[in-house]
Amino acid sequence: MNPTLCGEADNHDYGIVDKSDIAIKNLKRYQIVTSHLPWHNNLVVIKRVLILPGETFRINHSGNYEIEIKKDGIWTSLDIPFERNLFEYDSEGKIIRQSDHYYNERTLEKNEYIIAGDNWISSLDCVSSHKTVTYDDLIGVVIEMQGRCSYNPETQTISTLKPYATRHFWGVDY
Repeated sequence: MNPTLCGEADNHDYGIVDKSDIAIKNLKRYQIVTSHLPWHNNLVVIKRVLILPGETFRINHSGNYEIEIKKDGIWTSLDIPFERNLFEYDSEGKIIRQSDHYYNERTLEKNEYIIAGDNWISSLDCVSSHKTVTYDDLIGVVIEMQGRCSYNPETQTISTLKPYATRHFWGVDY
């Protein structure tokens, strides 16, 4: 979820996740969620909700990576609230990798979601894998980030808590 959230090396953002059924059943587009990725050994990830159940969508990969939703038979572009990192450059400024995020036209089932990270060049998500998550895969909705910490995955310990001004995530206002 870089640059929105930090989860690199020794720095990880921490906060509060609402795991209630009410929060998950009332998801709004662009909210940040925690979820299992069932096709990737149930890996737990933090991603942004892009497409909601029952919506028809496509992701155009002809250069600008537009996400479009079909409403009343008309394609409408979504306003993406984050900057998409579509290219990775070497030290000389040459493109060494381009995001492969795209999706042909598809209508989601009533319990399917498309979730994706904000860093499109390196995100492992529904769009890069061409798979969906279901309601049962969702763990909770991120509602507040409170600070940054160090995490040791080998010992599963958290240390060096560094609180910052609380950031609230209540849907689309950010």
